[in-house]
Amino acid sequence: MRQTVTDVRNDRELPLELPRALPLESPLVGRARLLHTLDAALSAAQASRGRTVLLTGDSGVGKTRVAQELRDRATARGFRVVAGSANAVEHGIPYSLMSDAMSPMLRSLDAASLMALTRGHAAVLAGIFPTVETLSSAAHAGERPEPEEAKARMFWAFTQLLARLAARQPLLLIIDNLQWADASSLELIHFVARNIGNEHVVMLGTYTTDEHDTLSGPSVLQRSLTSLALADVHRLEPLSLDSTTELVTTIFGDVAMSSRAEFIAVLYGWTRGNPLFIREVLRSLVYTGALYQRNGTWHGWDVHAIALPATLHELLRSRVGAVSDVGLRVMITAAVAGARVTHDLLQAVAECDDATLLNAVDELRSRAILAETDDRGGASYEFTHPALRDVALVEAGLVRRKRVHGSIARWLTSLSSSGAADRIEEIAFHLIAADDPAARSQAAPYLLAAGERALARYANVEARNYLATALESRHDLDDAAVWRAMALLARAEQRMGNYEAAGSLWVSVRERERTLGNPDASAAASMHLGLVQFWSGNHAAALAAYDDALNEAASSALRVRLRIARGACLQEMGCHDDACRELVQASAQADELDDVALRARAERGLLLLFAWTGPAARARAHGERAIELASRACDTTLLWSAHWAMALLAGLTGDSAGVAQHVTACDAIARELGSPVLSVWTAEVSIEHASGIGDWDAGLAIAERAIPLARSLGQRTLLPRLLVWSALMRLGRGDDETAQREINEAWDVSGAANAVDALRNPHASIPAHTARAAWHLAHREYAEAIRVGEAGLAIAERTGYVVWAIHRLLPIVGEAALWMGDFDRAQELSVRMRHDAHRVEHQLGLAWADACDALLVLFRDGDASRAVPLLRTAAERLEAIPFVENAARVRRQIGSALADLGDMEGASRELKRAHDMFVKLRAEGELGAVRDQLRDYGVRPPARLLPPEQKLTGREIQIARLVSTHKSNAEIGALLEISARTVSTHLSNIFAKLGVTSRGELADVVRGIPGRDPDGARLS
Repeated sequence: MRQTVTDVRNDRELPLELPRALPLESPLVGRARLLHTLDAALSAAQASRGRTVLLTGDSGVGKTRVAQELRDRATARGFRVVAGSANAVEHGIPYSLMSDAMSPMLRSLDAASLMALTRGHAAVLAGIFPTVETLSSAAHAGERPEPEEAKARMFWAFTQLLARLAARQPLLLIIDNLQWADASSLELIHFVARNIGNEHVVMLGTYTTDEHDTLSGPSVLQRSLTSLALADVHRLEPLSLDSTTELVTTIFGDVAMSSRAEFIAVLYGWTRGNPLFIREVLRSLVYTGALYQRNGTWHGWDVHAIALPATLHELLRSRVGAVSDVGLRVMITAAVAGARVTHDLLQAVAECDDATLLNAVDELRSRAILAETDDRGGASYEFTHPALRDVALVEAGLVRRKRVHGSIARWLTSLSSSGAADRIEEIAFHLIAADDPAARSQAAPYLLAAGERALARYANVEARNYLATALESRHDLDDAAVWRAMALLARAEQRMGNYEAAGSLWVSVRERERTLGNPDASAAASMHLGLVQFWSGNHAAALAAYDDALNEAASSALRVRLRIARGACLQEMGCHDDACRELVQASAQADELDDVALRARAERGLLLLFAWTGPAARARAHGERAIELASRACDTTLLWSAHWAMALLAGLTGDSAGVAQHVTACDAIARELGSPVLSVWTAEVSIEHASGIGDWDAGLAIAERAIPLARSLGQRTLLPRLLVWSALMRLGRGDDETAQREINEAWDVSGAANAVDALRNPHASIPAHTARAAWHLAHREYAEAIRVGEAGLAIAERTGYVVWAIHRLLPIVGEAALWMGDFDRAQELSVRMRHDAHRVEHQLGLAWADACDALLVLFRDGDASRAVPLLRTAAERLEAIPFVENAARVRRQIGSALADLGDMEGASRELKRAHDMFVKLRAEGELGAVRDQLRDYGVRPPARLLPPEQKLTGREIQIARLVSTHKSNAEIGALLEISARTVSTHLSNIFAKLGVTSRGELADVVRGIPGRDPDGARLS
């Protein structure tokens, strides 16, 4: 490429040979250490260790350039690369960043491929990708769950889509300019970062921010992810003098001369090492002829003859100022439109014919101001650097910018109805920015539509912002639209947990509906107000709002819904008889209406009421009706909740088969719906069940998967319980460090330390007290175990949740009292436990009461002969449920009592039974104690070995059998729908448990394992 420029010193034309790299992009220098780290992230992703990387730094420091280099390296290593960039115009458009990145790839897939990648949940993703036809066409299929549940499904479906794409080909997801990202995209990015740890995915985000800016969305995202150790953050600093020298040398060649060194020193001092500033200075000097090439050598390094610009902005401004008038008009139009602008928009707004427009675009492209891309078959343009767009906006001036905003808005509204509907957020943005009375009067309806659309996509922050802005121009809306906006804004505030703001809005909506004489609309507003008060923990205020609604509601169906809501509120207040009457009446009224769905909800409410308070037989009857009615109503989420409550009830009443039956149904429904929320709630029942039957390996494996997901979903009630059940098993195994960490997290998340918060969240705070009391009991801090345990019992008593008192907490406090020698307290607790357990038909509670009574006879009365049969009855009852760890601990006491009676053979037999169970559980503390007892009695302890089928979990047996058929880790992973890395981890555990060192040795051992796994499923 040759052209002539003017030699500014001698006023003559010289041939100029431009270096090809200079007008396009600078070579990448000074980033070797960072690139090594990024290469390591790619390697980790190839080994199923997904990672999130954040690059931050000043504008022009090279973040996008580093991202481009990573993109090239990832492509060379076989990665699929998906990239998107945020821009200021789309800042308020929900999920615009992720849509920008992923939509082109999704559009390239046919419906069958998309269905396979999403496992039938493609429609769930329409909220993120509303313009992808194959998704939006199915967006209204299926039921509409609660907003938070629906949002979780959408986020989970997106994350699983990434995981399945990455399973086929490792994935690099680049998201540029996060400083302009919409709030919903940032929330989605956070969710993805928490759930790609075992996937072939690297997610790279870049953003510009001041180091002291702690309130921006990217800064909040960074703090959260780094606190969770889920992201690596790298702040790019300007280049050093040595790197600046390397950059200049790479571009212009290595010719030694003292003037060049002086030039580079001045250049470095002027630009402070900012790569963009350096590049633009060099480009400017070449284009003006200050630096020129002659006979293969560059000249013009005399710093005294060069006038450098004061700032990057000044330099870019001079570059923009050299553009023709038409080019400037096109550039300003592109800048006002956003980071990316279509050719159609430029043609409509730039006020020039097509040939003139094309010439202007060519000019801007040749000056590396705009770059052209192919967007769905049509041309679009974007600035080569955001700083150029900023300069163009400043050059445009306020008046011209407003005028262009108005022109863009008019063109967008002139599109077909479907085209305009897809871009209502852009239309609203440009109408407001036009700052013209006529334009602003048109903006309010678009803002209202944008807010309603954002709410439907669970983008609550954007919905609130659009609706609040619409209400600021309420004089431009008709009366009905104003009140619709207020009701929608109340919903948005409600979803975001801003209950006070939501309550005020619902009060205003209710008063307006009363004034208009709309009793059902007024009652509906009161019902929403009641829900807001209920979620705030103000149950009395919620009940008052429901009463107001019942006094006004004319609709029978609305009255049934209100009674169901009142029943739930009364239950939380501990008024269980009143709650029962309300729910029974709701069920009867729903039956009169022949409304199957409402009756199913009422029956589900009664199931939950009696599952927690008893009697169990009544809970079971309501549960069976709830399942049958929910199936008839085709309400899948309601059906799941009925099965979940029945699984809980089965566990509490010692019905192990019932637990398995209903958990299987819950799992199937959660998979069908693609719901991570329902999956983790199902996991809780599975974990407790595994804990009880003694399959601690399986229970902990489920917990390790469920706990991180519950964290990412913000499950403040469920997460503490998952942590508690996991911690209790770890405590039994002597893993005190992990157990204590999980107990402390459960304590904090549940709000157990604060009396008010603990009462508001009893289903989390009581288990948290249970775990902390168990910790003190295990460490022989009996007085503290009693103190913490009785605080938990007080919460159970005040809220009326009898089951939480019986389930582990009363036995823990009772045992601590026994070891302290406080037999009166132990007797009192045993009586209470037996009474409450009888009332709710809690078989486990009755077995624990039996054990407590037997231990009182042994320790208080010193009557071993009478204690032995009582202890044996308690042990057999615990084994029948089964709750095997407690049964084994009781058998230890039987052994001690028999030894006291001189029956050493019987003592040895009981202790060996306990020993075998503790070996299976790997309960090291209890195992050590029982082995010491045997030695004390002169009996050699049994070997610690287990047969292979008892050492391995069900999943490990499956993998072991597949290894014996000569399948690779990748093939096993594909069959079991887990990663090859997970298979490798399981194999390491299997080798350690069985003491084998090769796959061949493992195959020999497998031949002795029975053909069915612990769940009864035939092994492949």
